[in-house]
Amino acid sequence: TKNSTTIHISSGQISAENVCIKAGEECGILPVYLSLFGLASADLSFWYPPSHIFDSDENLKVYFRVRFF
Repeated sequence: TKNSTTIHISSGQISAENVCIKAGEECGILPVYLSLFGLASADLSFWYPPSHIFDSDENLKVYFRVRFF
């Protein structure tokens, strides 16, 4: 089965890297392995770079996924 967790960013701006850190903590992934994960668009057509800034006003769905497999 697939488990999913939703993370809401309450206010302000946050980088994709910081979203990955929050998602990793929520999923129990050790920091040493976070570089293997990234944020993909909802349709899985592209990856967000770690420097991408998300605005809390945006209503985006992204996936925290393994980048290399």
